[in-house]
Amino acid sequence: LGTEFLTMLRGLWDDVFSKGNVTMILICSVISSAIQLSEDTENPMHGAISKIITVNPLSFEETYDGLSYPEGIESYSIHGGIPYVMSRIGSDSSAEHAIDVCLDPDSGLTDYPLRALENEIKGPSVYLSIMKAVAEGNSRITQISDAVGIPPTTINAYLRKLADNGVIERMVPATEYLPERSKSGIYRIADPFTQFWLRFMLPHISELETGDDAHVRDSLQKGFREHAESVFADICRGRFQGFADGIGFLPVLWGRYWNKDVDIDIIALNPAKRRAVVAGCLFRRDGKVGRDDLNGLLHKAEKVPELKGYVVKLGMFSASGFEDDILAESNLLLVNCGKQV
Repeated sequence: LGTEFLTMLRGLWDDVFSKGNVTMILICSVISSAIQLSEDTENPMHGAISKIITVNPLSFEETYDGLSYPEGIESYSIHGGIPYVMSRIGSDSSAEHAIDVCLDPDSGLTDYPLRALENEIKGPSVYLSIMKAVAEGNSRITQISDAVGIPPTTINAYLRKLADNGVIERMVPATEYLPERSKSGIYRIADPFTQFWLRFMLPHISELETGDDAHVRDSLQKGFREHAESVFADICRGRFQGFADGIGFLPVLWGRYWNKDVDIDIIALNPAKRRAVVAGCLFRRDGKVGRDDLNGLLHKAEKVPELKGYVVKLGMFSASGFEDDILAESNLLLVNCGKQV
């Protein structure tokens, strides 16, 4: 927003609008612009902003109407609930159609994350390199530093800037009581569409601009399922607290867990009651979750030292159902297609 316009707007607010029963809403598509309105003492609107509201992308449950649950997961793992991306994809929200649109150089999506980054940050090339490194699985500061050739002490400032702008997010294991002090923090791309773009499209952006999508589709064939699995796990974690009745206690801490030996989709704890749930999120288009999956989850739970002394319940989230012998188990949390079995 231009300084001249904001100066005029502030004058109208001080002289007219603030004296009546008026609520003024300024909509910014760029997070940094909204923060500047509030925090920059030289901005004409400084002192007049009473609240900043961040509007998040649509949730999965708000987007997959008309698709089967697995199809909805695949589609959401592409558009991520971002209204602009969804508007470009159109009414046919199948994953196949979404991919076709994303790879079309005339869709406005082949460079959309880059344009958004340029609006947020001056000199985006270094930031883009960091985002690409994170999307490729370099999650720890030392890994990101090695991937982009920037010292760890310097790269922290770049990571903070990206986090402030909602591009990346820092995660810590669910068992951490003081996340801000945790030395186990890792970084990841914050939304599915940007992760999809960085992983599959950016490496072949020059080819896409000429209409050649062969290499992208080959990459998608090899890695899209893993990408969708990760998004499915995020969706399950986001809804986990809603299954408190099914686990028998109110979780105080929950989320992803990892250590040097194991990575678990969901761990939920109530330290006061010494109760815990260890859950896996298994996304498949075909094939039900079975005994081998349950045994694998149990093996992972045994490698979590923080669960010592806890009564542990196992749970599994599926997008394709469960085998009969799993359904016969009496002390499991089973969730199929977002509904507790």
